[in-house]
Amino acid sequence: MALISRRLRTCILAVILSASVNARAAEVEVCLTPGQNCTDWIIEILATARQSLLIQQYELTSPDLIRALVAAHARGVVVKVVLDRRISRYSGAADMVHNGIPVVVDTSVSGIAHNKIAILDGASVIDGSFNWSVSAQRRNAENVLFIRDRALAARLTANFEAHEARSVPYHAARHTTPARQSSHHRRRNHTAW
Repeated sequence: MALISRRLRTCILAVILSASVNARAAEVEVCLTPGQNCTDWIIEILATARQSLLIQQYELTSPDLIRALVAAHARGVVVKVVLDRRISRYSGAADMVHNGIPVVVDTSVSGIAHNKIAILDGASVIDGSFNWSVSAQRRNAENVLFIRDRALAARLTANFEAHEARSVPYHAARHTTPARQSSHHRRRNHTAW
């Protein structure tokens, strides 16, 4: 009986040790505005991508981040972008499409596609409240998380692919979905009443 208990304890200990070696905690880093340059930090992270960048953004108007995506595409990284249907006229969608990056517009939700996610090489995720805009960096209180976790990246990749499949190409969406109007345009229409 003591021999079975000893063997059972040895097996249990082996399983526990094996699980602790194989189960790594996600590595998380954070950037906060105001106070830190999250735009440059995101650009540095994007530059580490070697295979793929899946981008799901509500707002993508930062010229620096758009250039970083175009540069990644130019060095052979597969870049795909899903944007909200209320694309700002200041969006970099046209520039990205012009540079060969497929951009689609998420028309699958009745509200807004409020994601702010980038998935790098199926292994890491950029997430947080930070819209990829100049305002997020210069005016807003925002957070960005960089998470190294393959399981999280896999789950978000499945979500990205589901939204991508229900989206329409940017060039078609430009003429069929309502774009946000500039404040100048809203004021002009309001004063015309």
